[in-house]
Amino acid sequence: MPLEPFLLTYAGLASFAASTARVRSDLRRDLPDPMVMKIMGALILLAGLWRAIVRFGPHEGPVAWVGLLCLSGVAMVLLASRRKDWAMGLSLPALAIAGVTILAAG
Repeated sequence: MPLEPFLLTYAGLASFAASTARVRSDLRRDLPDPMVMKIMGALILLAGLWRAIVRFGPHEGPVAWVGLLCLSGVAMVLLASRRKDWAMGLSLPALAIAGVTILAAG
């Protein structure tokens, strides 16, 4: 499975989730403004799309990105249903691992 588009879409969805009032009240930590979180989420999702296009090509990349977006959404929902703090906390390591993987791939 292509690791970096999956991790980027997970982090983007976590950023969108952290912009909602319900999740923000449960996290008990200082977060940026909700609009900033939404913009960051959109940029991270676009980075995931870019990485899928680089990995799979211009024809298969968007299709693979949508599939990976669905998979990361399922992972986010299943994890957040039990441990919301874990689901949100894993977004930063996911971004870090995706960045290292992208840099290592060249």
